[in-house]
Amino acid sequence: MNLTFLEAQELYLQITKGIPSQLTCRVVLFLPQAFLSSFQASNQVAVGAQNFYAPQLSGPYTGETSLSQLKSINVLTVLVGHSERRIHFNESNKSATEKAATAVQHGFNVVLCCGEPKEIRMLGEQKVFHYLEDQLRELWNWPSNQLSNLVLAYEPIWAIGTGKLPSLEEINAVHAFLKHKFNVPVIYGGSCDADNSKEIMRLSNVDGVLIGGASLKASSFLKIVHDAC
Repeated sequence: MNLTFLEAQELYLQITKGIPSQLTCRVVLFLPQAFLSSFQASNQVAVGAQNFYAPQLSGPYTGETSLSQLKSINVLTVLVGHSERRIHFNESNKSATEKAATAVQHGFNVVLCCGEPKEIRMLGEQKVFHYLEDQLRELWNWPSNQLSNLVLAYEPIWAIGTGKLPSLEEINAVHAFLKHKFNVPVIYGGSCDADNSKEIMRLSNVDGVLIGGASLKASSFLKIVHDAC
């Protein structure tokens, strides 16, 4: 819930102008719901939604946004299960993966977030693995062909907005675990910024990054893009 429309418009223009015309990576901007229809994707940038309602595609769900509505404005990438949705809006593991499954079935690209709280991290690596596996357990019921439109985003809850990160070894280990379990790309989020993204993206099991606060300044976000692409 950051930026007014004019502020978002200026930021979007700065970012799209600064992105190289020839990219070796994919850039998606997850915009506020209120502004989605005002920004068009380009060859350099895709536009994604931060949230939506599912599994229903229409109906009396006042204030919600459906997948059908998103598709009607050519938004075909969605973010699901962000820790803030889980914490503040009580999204469960089951509801998050159900939303993700519905989106994939209707032709959307999905970034599904997962991550552990500090108390789990303090118990050690195996506890983290068990926690994440339980968080994503519903994925075992997916047909293998649906996984091709899914990206997992590992965002340790205790790292988001704190400036604190797991060690590079810990990040790489979690990504290796998730990639082995689910055979999908895994990106990292959680206090990832222009100062640390390059070394994170060099890790062998990291396929990209999910940027939060650092995306609100064009200069920092563009540095991350240039380092990645």
